Amino acid sequence: MIYITENDKLFHYNTKGMRDKSSLLSETAKAIPARLIQKESKTGVVYYQGCKSYASEVDTMGQITIRELGDMDFFREIPKDILQNLLNESKIVSYKKKEVIFHSRSRTKTVYFVYSGEVMLYNLTKHGNRKVIFILGKGRLLNQSIVSKKPNALFCEAACPVQVIEIAEKQFLQLMEQSHALTRAVLREYERNLWRMGHQLKNTTGNMQMERKIAAKLWKLGRDFGVDTEDGVMIDIDLTITLMADLVGAPRENVSRACKVLTDRGLIRYGNKRFILIDFDGLAKFYKM
Repeated sequence: MIYITENDKLFHYNTKGMRDKSSLLSETAKAIPARLIQKESKTGVVYYQGCKSYASEVDTMGQITIRELGDMDFFREIPKDILQNLLNESKIVSYKKKEVIFHSRSRTKTVYFVYSGEVMLYNLTKHGNRKVIFILGKGRLLNQSIVSKKPNALFCEAACPVQVIEIAEKQFLQLMEQSHALTRAVLREYERNLWRMGHQLKNTTGNMQMERKIAAKLWKLGRDFGVDTEDGVMIDIDLTITLMADLVGAPRENVSRACKVLTDRGLIRYGNKRFILIDFDGLAKFYKM
C-alpha cells in the first residue's frame, strides 16, 4: 500500500495512479510507522509504504482530526482507535445564537460535545425566570444523562453561534463498553459538574452579599474563558448584565448595583458585553472574605 503526502495531507493512490479521496488522512497519520520510499525535491511529494490506514479523519466531521479531538480535555486520555471510531460515527451541527439544542424534560438519543463557541445549561423557576447553571465551552459534554436514559433536567441553548459534535447514544454507549478510558472521561466530567454545583450552592446562599456572589461568578468565568490583556483578564464571551443576573439568580437591578460596587473598588470594568477583571487575584480575595 502506497501513500503520498501533498500539502501536509496523506492520500492513497490506486493502481491507476488516481487519488482515492475516500482515504484522505490528516497529517497525524504520518506518525504511524512507515517506510520512506522517495521524496521529490521539486514538488515536495513524499512516498511512504507500509502505512497503517486509520481511514478518513474528515468524513462527515468537516475538517476535525484525531489530533484536534485529542487536544480537547475530555478526549485527552482516550486511545486513537476509539477517537477514530468517534469521528466515524459523529457529525458536526451548527446552531445559531439563542437556538435551543435540547429541551428540559425531553428524551434525547444523541450525545453532544461543544466543538466551538459556548452554550448555556439552564432551568426555569416556578415564576418562569431563567437560572443559568453552567456556561460550557470547547470539548465539554452537554448531556446530563447517558446511561440511565432519563429525560434532560436542563435546557441547553447556544450562547453564541456554536458547532456541536453529535453522536448517536447507542454508538457512544458501545464505545464506552469498549474503552475504559472513555468511561472514565464521562465519570470525570460528571464529577467536575458535581464539584461545581457544590460551590455554586455555597456561593448563592441567601446570606451572602450580592457583590461577593458576582465576584465569585466573574472569577470562575475568568478562569474558564479568560484572555490576558493589557488591562487585565477579559472574559471572552458575550456577557450582558441580564445574563449575569440569570447566572446568580437575582434581579437585574441588584446585579447592576453590585457590578458598580466592584467597579468602584477597581476590581472590574464592563463595556460592550465584556467584563475585564482588572485585579484577578483581588477579586478572589474579595469573594472569599
